Amino acid sequence: MDGSADEISAAFECIVANVVEEFADSSQPGVVRIQTVEGKGSVSVTFTDNGRGMDDKTRKTATMAFTSSKKDHRGLGLSAALYIAKNHNGRMQINSVSGKGTAVRLLFPVGVKIPHWGA
Repeated sequence: MDGSADEISAAFECIVANVVEEFADSSQPGVVRIQTVEGKGSVSVTFTDNGRGMDDKTRKTATMAFTSSKKDHRGLGLSAALYIAKNHNGRMQINSVSGKGTAVRLLFPVGVKIPHWGA
């Protein structure tokens, strides 16, 4: 199965934009770590930040369109990323601890072409 590199890249951008918006309202310096891992039959891309994290209620609604914990935001970023992942037979996992940060993992079946971001 071939994936659309443009669409998958857009999913990555949605996740990174979500993190950038988080830190825009924060006095703490933000750090985002991006890790890729190829496993048996799948490839994962994980975006981990050191932001304020999410409580369980916020995490459970984080991928619902038009739902945002941020004032004056549309709440489309994570829902769009999830939609794109599902369109490529993938899935999204969100792990978060309030006050500690969040990890968003996109998992795709092997064969989906993941775009290369680099210097």
